Amino acid sequence: MSLSIASGFFKGRKLASPPSSITRPTSSLVRDALFNSLQREIDESEFLDLFAGSGAMGLEALSRGAKAATFVESHRLAIASIKKNIETLDVAEKCSVISQKSEKALEALEKKGKSFDIIFADPPYAKKDLYDDVIRFIDQKNLLKKSGFFCIETPIDFEAPLLECLKSVRSKRYGSTKLIFYTF
Repeated sequence: MSLSIASGFFKGRKLASPPSSITRPTSSLVRDALFNSLQREIDESEFLDLFAGSGAMGLEALSRGAKAATFVESHRLAIASIKKNIETLDVAEKCSVISQKSEKALEALEKKGKSFDIIFADPPYAKKDLYDDVIRFIDQKNLLKKSGFFCIETPIDFEAPLLECLKSVRSKRYGSTKLIFYTF
């Protein structure tokens, strides 16, 4: 699958991606929908890209005006793609790459007192238990700024858990994919 930046400063720039057997890249339709929905929030934001794959979501955020992007990915070939894309776009000073499973990375980020304006998560569809775990962690910890948005890409049949703090503000379907947006 050929990936490229859809809009902004890096529009049209091609991105390296790991083999398709390792990741399931977010489609350009879904990427555009997410960023069009959050266009007012992107400028000068701090963006967290969980299960980053090629890093396309975080790099798209930078292209559209985010001031920083943090990428969390555990697969070595995907991490290599992220680092190559960061180098190609010459944005290393705005990026942080965490080579860990999402659970450990989220715990480490919380201990460091990090928080983000926008958090995007795209767990592997086959690991449905990760969806609830990630959503509940974001709900219960201080990783999302009070004015921030958390968006998760899920299979269409995913039923979101009830949460204590976060509220689902919209859910949009794109073929077999669903985007769920949360805020406080």
